[in-house]
Amino acid sequence: MRLKEQNAKVVLKSGQQLMPAELRKAVKEADFQVKEIRLTATGTLQKHKGDQGNGYTGFVLEMPQTEQVFRLYVNTSEEAGTKTNLKTQLEEAFEAGNKRITAEGLVKEEERFPIAIVIASFQIVEEGD
Repeated sequence: MRLKEQNAKVVLKSGQQLMPAELRKAVKEADFQVKEIRLTATGTLQKHKGDQGNGYTGFVLEMPQTEQVFRLYVNTSEEAGTKTNLKTQLEEAFEAGNKRITAEGLVKEEERFPIAIVIASFQIVEEGD
């Protein structure tokens, strides 16, 4: 924890689910505020049906060890080329059979889909990693 920078890094135990509401509550009870939750997660990239507006990519990241699923978004406020590029890269990775990825980004909580990640970047996880 870096109080000067007002940052805290939380590493979940293997098999433990991310519960943003519980994390926000614990931080608030310690008299701090949560500005944003950033997440780095490794899982299986899968196609998902649903609206593809507002930055939704049409993909989810499945976490088999926790049975948690994150809907993947791209930042709609970024330059249009970057947004399109990330979505295209996800599609290309999926079509090439590269379904295991590590995604990094901001946690977005939704009513219809519990947790989403607004991805800033992702990397393909090579077999054996």
